[in-house]
Amino acid sequence: MRTSAHVLVLGLATMQSEWPRRVVDWTTSGSLRADFAQCISPAELVNRVRSTSRHTALLIDEAAGDPTPEVLTVLRERECLFIIVGENGLPQWAEPGTLRLRPDFGLHELSRGLGARFASPEHDRAATNKIESHHDREPSAGALVAVCGRPGSGVSTTAIALAQGLANCDRSRRGVLLADLSWRADQALLHDAAAERPSIADLFDAATSRELQPEDLGSVTFSVPQRGYDVLLGPAGGLDRSGIEVPSVQRALSAMRAGYAVTVLDLDDDFADPANRRGQGRLGAIDLDAVTAADAIVIVGVPSLTGLGGLLHGMHELSGCGVPPSRVRPVLARIPGRRRLVGHARAIDSRRASEAFLSGAIRSHERPELDDIHGNASAMPQQFVDTLMAAIGDIATAARLGGLVPTESS
Repeated sequence: MRTSAHVLVLGLATMQSEWPRRVVDWTTSGSLRADFAQCISPAELVNRVRSTSRHTALLIDEAAGDPTPEVLTVLRERECLFIIVGENGLPQWAEPGTLRLRPDFGLHELSRGLGARFASPEHDRAATNKIESHHDREPSAGALVAVCGRPGSGVSTTAIALAQGLANCDRSRRGVLLADLSWRADQALLHDAAAERPSIADLFDAATSRELQPEDLGSVTFSVPQRGYDVLLGPAGGLDRSGIEVPSVQRALSAMRAGYAVTVLDLDDDFADPANRRGQGRLGAIDLDAVTAADAIVIVGVPSLTGLGGLLHGMHELSGCGVPPSRVRPVLARIPGRRRLVGHARAIDSRRASEAFLSGAIRSHERPELDDIHGNASAMPQQFVDTLMAAIGDIATAARLGGLVPTESS
């Protein structure tokens, strides 16, 4: 039986447990039709269960201890499927229907356990859409597409190409916005912008004291007619993000949703930095808030040994932030030969960098002419744009990128 794609699998394990990494691999590569999020405490587990309407399964390592009666009450009320991972029998608290898997369980065993509970004709019909939307936003609200990755990996170029491709198929007449939230503010350089101009810093300043309106974006954005989108640039000299509070970020993102059909966010990769996590400071959490709010995420890396390692590390960090892997699409820029690429993957960690992961990644080949294009802000090569657009098609459909209707030419 096939597991429905809208099942959320939550994990509760010790630091020594190895099986969570395997589950991340299976969900990331699409081998397991579910989303997985590892919880670090029973309190986080309860919060995740309460915040979702999706069918939920709990994978709990017997070494993590028994859930408290309060936790069990919440899980039972939400009709969670319990799966105990361990060598011993079922614990006393286990209810009828609780499953047990050995710590070395494989993909087939987990899929069979989930499928027996969640697969049904209704679920299978829902699963014909490769990915489901994870946001219950208003139909009139625009979508957010986050592009992130390590410096020098091609994040800003990828964001430009995606914004151009999305603008090509915008039938809503609400437009597409490219917003530079990176502290490096490279989009100003790539759009040949003047030093003295409005920037996203002005938008954050306005958001410190009030809710923003779509009209507020009009005074800080610029049209890029060659590519069909508007752009919101960072300030000259870079964006000082240390004093930008989370409410300002959320207000800015809400204004972008209200003002445009789709906003492409150019981000850094600080979403898992402890200084950005809630509960450890309310400042500088732009990347974390953006990726958790985004309807689709593209994470970019280069196929060197360190580049591929950083890409895989970033995907695990996104999963640790609670981002479902089905919302994430990896991009490998400037691809070399496949043999060399797989060799890099095995050198990093064969458990994390499986060939299934590499097969699911977008391949973006080197384009020498991009330097000239950045110099005059002309349109990106259509082949480059089409490659990215085709690869995120399932995410775009699932996220309901408001008003976008792909055409054969785009």
